[in-house]
Amino acid sequence: MPPENLLPFGPFHIVIQHLPIGLIIGVWVLECFVPKPEKKCNAPLAWMHTVLLLATALTIALGLIYQTQGGYGEEINAHRQWGLVFGAGLLATYLLFWLNTAVRHGFTHILYILTLTLTTAALFVSGHLGGELIHGKGFLLKPFQQDADTTAAAPVKTNTTQSNQTKPAPKTAKPPKTQTPQVMAKPQASPESTVVAHQNPHFADSQPPNRVALFHAAHTVFERNCITCHGSTKKKGGYRLDTKETLFTAGKSKIQPVLAGNPEESHIILRMKLPREHDEAMPPIEKDPVSATDLEAVRAWILAGAYWPTDAEIRATADTFKEYGNPSTDKHLAAISATGVKAEYNAWGDDSVRIDLAVVHPGQLEKAIEALRQFGPELVWIDSSNLDLPDEFFNALNRFEQLQRLHLDGTNVTDAQLKQIAKLEKLQYLNLYNTAITDQAIPALGTLPSLQKIYLGATQVTEPAIKQLRQANPALQIVHRSPALISNRSAGTRQSRQR
Repeated sequence: MPPENLLPFGPFHIVIQHLPIGLIIGVWVLECFVPKPEKKCNAPLAWMHTVLLLATALTIALGLIYQTQGGYGEEINAHRQWGLVFGAGLLATYLLFWLNTAVRHGFTHILYILTLTLTTAALFVSGHLGGELIHGKGFLLKPFQQDADTTAAAPVKTNTTQSNQTKPAPKTAKPPKTQTPQVMAKPQASPESTVVAHQNPHFADSQPPNRVALFHAAHTVFERNCITCHGSTKKKGGYRLDTKETLFTAGKSKIQPVLAGNPEESHIILRMKLPREHDEAMPPIEKDPVSATDLEAVRAWILAGAYWPTDAEIRATADTFKEYGNPSTDKHLAAISATGVKAEYNAWGDDSVRIDLAVVHPGQLEKAIEALRQFGPELVWIDSSNLDLPDEFFNALNRFEQLQRLHLDGTNVTDAQLKQIAKLEKLQYLNLYNTAITDQAIPALGTLPSLQKIYLGATQVTEPAIKQLRQANPALQIVHRSPALISNRSAGTRQSRQR
């Protein structure tokens, strides 16, 4: 992790990255079109190479800082690797330039030009991958492929019967708050508490759905799967769905994303249903796919009119809904939330709970773990990323027999502590990225009967051990890179707030 005082400068990577592009073009112009002196150094070219090298070093440094806060997943790895290749190639080019200037030999000149050419190619690859992070995969070729893909890229017919809810709100109107209450709400069956967005034949002979409840369910899916790439800080494809105005407004594709009452032709549904390997699939292949339950939640919301409630309606849900869960769980949620931990009911309509320990207040980790022990089978999701976890945390894991998802990335977890995890029979997802675990942990991980996906990048686990794990669980998806240096796990690295 970079020093905390440098983190705010990370976004400047987006601006500074244009300097190497312009400067390397300038180098080629001087090489190809400006006469060179016979017996002395070409001063403009030497100056250009020096500034190019410094600008590239700054760009790479800012990029490494920015990746820690940009909300990117595995898809950033290729961009980072090619950026480092470009930096290394540029350093070699710089050294060969001065060697060629000193000896003025044909062979050194050929090496210099060849290295410059390969470095330029690496810049194009890195730049293209970076563009895809911002604008989506294949963004350069999409204007030339409008007729090639009728499945996802063809314009969708406008539904003339759609309600006014699909129209963007006036720019002067303040978008309603979209955050769902910490304790989720469950609709009653009372017809008095429901209003239909429009007359949809699907509900002609049945009780109409509660529009606010459907909105909460669908928006929770967006928050979990979409808003990190299509929100206020990052707008891939020029599209964001965190406000009413932007969710119903097409991005760069010019295709209306949501057609009220018509989920089958709504572009947002089509993208979620595409095969995972498709360039247009959302979320992209590097992220977890939208589950069938979540997809149905979005579909039901659109089918019922894609209604976006007002602030008043969201506030009124306390009167028309009854809470999920039970008083005992509510008490435990309140206790652990007092330590800064984010704790809430899941959005899929049952009494299950998810807890994010990673946002605990400084010095409150032990108190949070003590409160964590009060939960039982209702706890299905724990995020403890980048924490110095005491043994008490791992000893408490046995209580959570229904735990499905566990984030331990960047923690101080050891091989011995993973033996506690081996008892979690319902665990489906485990993130051990950037931890100090070794091959000794693999036998325990191989016994997890429900495990579907595991992250083992930047650990000390070797390829033979990965092979052993695949043999133990052939269906397991393993995200692994060659062992890398483990980041400093000092108290300062984890902001020393946990203990």
